[in-house]
Amino acid sequence: GGDHQFNVLFPEDVVAVSAESGADVEIIGDFPLFGNTMTTANVTVGQLEFDFRSIADNTVEVGNIDVELARVQLKASGDTNKGSDEDILIQAINFEFDGPRDGDIGNVYLEFQGERISEILPFVRGNEGIIDLTKNENGGFILKKGDNKTVRVRGDILSGVGQTLRVRFDQIKSDVI
Repeated sequence: GGDHQFNVLFPEDVVAVSAESGADVEIIGDFPLFGNTMTTANVTVGQLEFDFRSIADNTVEVGNIDVELARVQLKASGDTNKGSDEDILIQAINFEFDGPRDGDIGNVYLEFQGERISEILPFVRGNEGIIDLTKNENGGFILKKGDNKTVRVRGDILSGVGQTLRVRFDQIKSDVI
């Protein structure tokens, strides 16, 4: 933090050219120019941690509806185990499936405490999909400072006999928005 002020001390500190000709223009005014003093705060940015948790039933069959595909613990953490220094708003999660082919998995959504908290993704094309959380009342899923919440990825098994399914989030910087 600290106090900051934007100043222009001399006309030579300003570089300007004509928009039409590109020629130098004369800088005139009452120098030095002093802007308002602004104070900034010291803030430690919060962090989002996530860990996969085991699921109760790891054997599913084609035709199973509303199956728990993954369980993820989300934690708003921060500096030296004090918890996050700010609330975290999660707007979307990009997940990847290892194993299934196009259309093997459908109606995928995110659940928290038995309630659906995301849009439903009708079909997974390729091996990835984005779970959108922006339609929630707060524009996403909020983790308050220091919160530790477990969410579930749920969906239907539409096809893919004999497939092994694994859900993963590889790149926290780009997979969680």
